[in-house]
This record gives sequence, C-alpha cells and structure tokens, in this order.
Amino acid sequence: MSVLPKPEKLVADFMLHDRRFGDSDLKLIIRSSGRSSFGIIPGMVCVFDSSMGDGEVFQVHCAIKKDDGPSVLAPYAKKRTQDRFILLQSLYQYVEAESDDPEGWPLEFAGQRLLQLRQDLKIHPVALARQLGLPALQLSMWEAGKVSPGPVMYEWCRALGIFCPAHTALVQVVDISPALLRVLKENPDELRSLRPDQFEAFVANRLDRMGFDVKLTGSTNRKDGGIDIIAVPKIMTAGSFILAAQVKHHRGEQTTGRDAVDRLLAWKGTEIGLGMLVTNTSFSKDALWKAAQDGNRSFLRLRHFLDLKRWLQDQYGNPEDWREIPDTIQLAPGVIVEVPKPRVSDPDLEDD
Repeated sequence: MSVLPKPEKLVADFMLHDRRFGDSDLKLIIRSSGRSSFGIIPGMVCVFDSSMGDGEVFQVHCAIKKDDGPSVLAPYAKKRTQDRFILLQSLYQYVEAESDDPEGWPLEFAGQRLLQLRQDLKIHPVALARQLGLPALQLSMWEAGKVSPGPVMYEWCRALGIFCPAHTALVQVVDISPALLRVLKENPDELRSLRPDQFEAFVANRLDRMGFDVKLTGSTNRKDGGIDIIAVPKIMTAGSFILAAQVKHHRGEQTTGRDAVDRLLAWKGTEIGLGMLVTNTSFSKDALWKAAQDGNRSFLRLRHFLDLKRWLQDQYGNPEDWREIPDTIQLAPGVIVEVPKPRVSDPDLEDD
C-alpha cells in the first residue's frame, strides 16, 4: 500500500533544472502566510513567502547561506522556476498536513500546474494514467482539482519530472542561451572556454537542431556510464533508434584518446543503436584507429572541432556527416547493393 512520503523527502528529491536538492549543498526553508517558517532542510535554501492578498501574490526567494553569516535573499526572476517552487510549496503543505481533505490542499492550483506540465512535456493523459496504474478519468479529476490523489501524489509528480529519488538516473533537458550561441558563431575557438556543462548543453542544442529529441543524463560530475546525452529522432518511424553521446571538453590542445572510444563501445549491442563521441579538440591516432575497425565504424560517430564549426553554422547536411556510411554493402557473395544517400545540393548553384 502506498503511503505519503515525509515532507523532507519531497525536498530532497525535488528537481531544479538537472539537480536534486538532496545532491546539493543547499537548504530549503518554506514559509506561508500566517505561519512561521517550517521545514528547514539541510542542503540550497529557498524561502517561499505567500502573501494572500487580493491577487494572491506569491513571492519566491532564494536564500544562500554562507558559512555562519546572514542569508542573502534574492527573488527568482524566471517565472517557470518560481511556479515550480510554488507547486512544491503546495505539495509540501499537503504532505505535512497528512490529509486528503481538499480543503487542506490547494487542489485546483496544483492540478492546473500539473496539467500544464504534462501538456508541455507532450505526455498523453492515457499514457500517464497507464503508467500510474489508474483510469484516465481519475487522472483528469486530479488535474481538475476535484479529488485528491492521496498517496499516489508522489508518483504522479515523479512521472512529470518534479521528483527524482536518490540512486536513479537524472534526465533533464538543458538549453543554451542565444547570446552564447552568437559568441560561439563569431568565434568557434570560444568552445574551449566553456564549462563542461555548457559544452554538453551546446552539443544537446545542436542535436536538437538536427532533428532529435534530446535529454542530458544529469550533472557532469555524476556517474553516468559514459553517456552524457540520450537522443531519439523527433519523427518516430520503423527505423527510429536511440543515439547515445559522450562529450569530452578540453581547454587546451589535449586530444580525446582511445579510452573514451572504448568506453562508448561498451554500449554496442545494447538498446543503443548509435554512439557519438564529441570533442572540442581532436582525436588521438589510437582513438581513430579503434573507431575505424570492422564492427565499430557502423556504431560510432566521432565528431571533432571542425564538425562543431559546421554545426555552429547550422550545416548538418554536409557529406562529412555521412563519412562513416559506406557507398555499398555486400549482402551475400556477389550481391552488392548501393547505399542510398540524400543528395546534398547547393541552392546557389541550382537553376532558377
């Protein structure tokens, strides 16, 4: 039988961008109108102040505690982040009250946000209801705020990426700012000055532009089995596949070596159909030799600085992108078939 988690678990498992609060060095403090602060949790500190005035004005602040000094409060500017924190506040209050009484929890408020989140994630209500093991009608009643989800609340929110328990894989989309992209396009050498997490976000952004649904597997210091990015084609067909990318960032002239190739090759023969190793410099001779061996070439894609320069210009149809694909395949002795490849044309050279 499912039971409601403790309030502390909500905070520890709460997802903000690609991190769990339980994995951070932050703390959380929640406040609501008419009540003193409660739920001081070890770890980022966030203070929720709800002023239930005429317009139900919510103010969300982040308090960073430095040593023994005072906390510095700063309001969260991004509305999406603020909405997520306010949702956490309502869920926290619901669990703390240990009651399924709709009067004790802002059901309509939370339901509307969970509905919007599901729609933003493009999750069909029937698919989500099936995952939770309940009728779709019951889910719609939750989203409308007409009934309480009870103990299933945590699993409902977990399915939408609000909570992630410890020791589970973290997968979260991370975008890259247009301003940073402009800088990189003007000077690709700036790729070396990025932080590792920024470089991962850049690669994820470019894969998205190529036509993939892309997710990062978690923070850059997390053990991820050598996989930094998971991607699948946005247009699902019978030939769809899973692409796994490993990203190697170097600040100097260091090359990416064979060990990185071997680590990615360990996934060959699994549910992953294609492995991509991306570096902002180049590859060692050993790495290139290993990747070119029979059985490896069809699985691996090695992409280096020159490829990234093309990606920065949104050039994804270059013949270089097909360099691992052979021109012909021998299906049987004496049976050789030409591999169809898309025609790459230059619009400036075509006849009007």
